[in-house]
Amino acid sequence: MLIRFFKSSFYLQYLFLIVLAAALWIRAYTAPCLEIHAGPESPLFLLLLQFLPDEVLVYSISGFFLLLAEALILNFILIRHEIVPKNTLIPAIVYIVLMSQSPLMLGLNPVLCAGFFIILAIDRIMKTYGQADPTNDVFSAAILLALASLFYFPSGFLWLVLFLSFIIFGTFSMRIFFVSLSGIFTVYLYLFLAYFITDNLAGQYCTYESWFFEFPGIDISSYYMQYMVWGGAALLLLAASFYSVSHMNEWNISIRKMILLIMWFFILSFSTLVYEGDQFLNTALLAAIPASMIISGYLANRRKVSVLMEIYFLLLLVITVINNILSPVC
Repeated sequence: MLIRFFKSSFYLQYLFLIVLAAALWIRAYTAPCLEIHAGPESPLFLLLLQFLPDEVLVYSISGFFLLLAEALILNFILIRHEIVPKNTLIPAIVYIVLMSQSPLMLGLNPVLCAGFFIILAIDRIMKTYGQADPTNDVFSAAILLALASLFYFPSGFLWLVLFLSFIIFGTFSMRIFFVSLSGIFTVYLYLFLAYFITDNLAGQYCTYESWFFEFPGIDISSYYMQYMVWGGAALLLLAASFYSVSHMNEWNISIRKMILLIMWFFILSFSTLVYEGDQFLNTALLAAIPASMIISGYLANRRKVSVLMEIYFLLLLVITVINNILSPVC
């Protein structure tokens, strides 16, 4: 069925991938209800909006093509690092489904923009495994994660993924640690200079200070269809995580360490809920990036996918489409 179909990557699969993505995003063109929550701590996203026409349709089209690009890049990265087999599109379809979890996020938004840089950074981090001198990749990953935080500031939590990779991959040294810090510092030095030149330094300092010391209450109130989507994705992630842990010894050591790093990636992504408690959709969307990687490894590496799993994934897709079309949120 659907999973077996996307275990291949021919022209038909690519065409069907676009069709499914369009079906998931149909609400974005017919009755858009995109909600953009971006404060001054997301300067690059606000800057991007200034260059785009203030039309919801433009945000929808831009977000749709960005989602497709991220899905295909993530698919390529997971194949290159042998987390999934060659010639599969499962990571792409899983990523698209999870990132289309709510009609409120169908369009250009801070998390989706940050996701582009996060995915590229994860590729750089994974490339450091086994390198005698990973300086270039560490510096590049640090810069990419810093850029991601300028689109969606809570993604700065993911700097810890880079630091954890030093321990998990055995690449730690004081030199490499300071290289990573210098990458982050480079991006924020330019931001500091921009605020200084425009005389906004004091105001932005207060913005970041209040962000760090204010902890909004957690609010996940929604409607029953949205809970069904979240619950269905959570159960699939739970099954995939259990599979990854129980089959860890069957993989070579490099794959094991990468899977472990991806799991920490998910934990740290979900930890942003501490600061984004009143914007649960943002946290869910950020956590969907590592979740799609874990689920993809689970579905793509099974020699035989059961009919029950095929039906379950198809139902999750159908429920997500229905939720996006019939959602009463707007």
